[in-house]
Amino acid sequence: MVMNQNEFKKWLQQQSREHCTIIAARAAARVVPIAASFGDGGGGHRKLLLGTLRAVLTSGVAGSMPTPDVSAATTRAADAAYAVARAIDATYATASAARAAASAARVARAASAATRATSAVARAADAASASASASAAARASAAAARADVTIDFESLFDAQLWDTASEPDWIFETLKNRENLLNSGAEWDFWRRWYQGKLTGQPLDWEVQRRVALIPDKDWKGGVAHIAEVIEKIEREWRAEQGQADPRAPEFEPASVEELLKHPRSVSASLAAQSDVISSGLAAFIHETGLNETPEFMKPIEAVPASLGRIQTILLTPKRSAETEEALRQEIGRLNAKVVWLEQELVRLRSDLEQQKKPWFGKAAVLAPCVAAIVSAVWVVSGDELGPRKRLETLAEYWHFVFPETVEKNEQPIPVVGVEAYDDKDAPKLTDPGPSELTPVSVEDLPTSKS
Repeated sequence: MVMNQNEFKKWLQQQSREHCTIIAARAAARVVPIAASFGDGGGGHRKLLLGTLRAVLTSGVAGSMPTPDVSAATTRAADAAYAVARAIDATYATASAARAAASAARVARAASAATRATSAVARAADAASASASASAAARASAAAARADVTIDFESLFDAQLWDTASEPDWIFETLKNRENLLNSGAEWDFWRRWYQGKLTGQPLDWEVQRRVALIPDKDWKGGVAHIAEVIEKIEREWRAEQGQADPRAPEFEPASVEELLKHPRSVSASLAAQSDVISSGLAAFIHETGLNETPEFMKPIEAVPASLGRIQTILLTPKRSAETEEALRQEIGRLNAKVVWLEQELVRLRSDLEQQKKPWFGKAAVLAPCVAAIVSAVWVVSGDELGPRKRLETLAEYWHFVFPETVEKNEQPIPVVGVEAYDDKDAPKLTDPGPSELTPVSVEDLPTSKS
């Protein structure tokens, strides 16, 4: 499809913000080699390249995972790229590449995503033209961006940057006698792998990229070597997490996740809100009690935010497939297993007189919002299945049987954030059923993992 700039902009105006964002991010990524090669390799050039890379990566993440924290990160990345482009005495080509990256990062929050995306594409073409001193390079860069309109949105995330898995001839000819800063040391290792993944259509794991995008400003200001250490830690922790996944709990896995995948962003936003409530409640409890060691009954509560985070990551995976659906089913099963684990701990706690004598026991009311959030989160992912919802009612009953003093503080139905598929009247109420209504949990049926 051949388009001029006006036609391209009109087309962008009909697309979602995320679609505009990823197209702008891809345009900016195409001139990363220019940002890496047009400069003296000194401190200023290193700062400018790092700012460019940060903005391009963050804009790509914003297209795939448009959460509020990522959106805020795009603004910070864009501001940083613009600032260093103004402050550093850089070549016109390198500065243009940085501005293209900053423009791409601005798309996620721009009043007009189409206008900002068009600007990013134009700036990338400008950088290409300046580097090669040829209008043909500018036309090639702009044409590649416009060719993205022929690729469906989900496929853009693992599409090659160019029409082949390598850089076009004009880039090779332009840069063959220049040193590429990305090849100058181990501190650029992550960025070499990241760019190669973009180039060939085999991107690094999106969760790793999301975590890099969310690195605080103070770390980015520490420079290339410091950021390399921070990213190395992120990748090391991520790899450890992959090797420590809980065993599957097939008996708790939903039959279908179809409805969740129809509204991945709203479901993810709901889970993020509940995760924040749980984390804040846990922190408040630790602060209130001064405990250095987590009581046993709290360990399943502690494990829930990480589980919710993994579900969010799967939901926001750009390209849906049978593998992502299966991964989502498995992770929801693990989440449901944690609810059963919590029920088990509450049963034990109710009969453990020694634990009940400890000072922290009387302050457990602080954790009531955590339990409410767990119920809300599992309610969100349970769909129309009655099993998980019944389990939540049982959890609420157990909690307030063990900690009856929290009943008066939670007389209303448990709120559920971000879901409109049912009425609040359907949600389980936090009431004390009395001992005669409690059905003991079968310990033999519980998962053995507690991580």
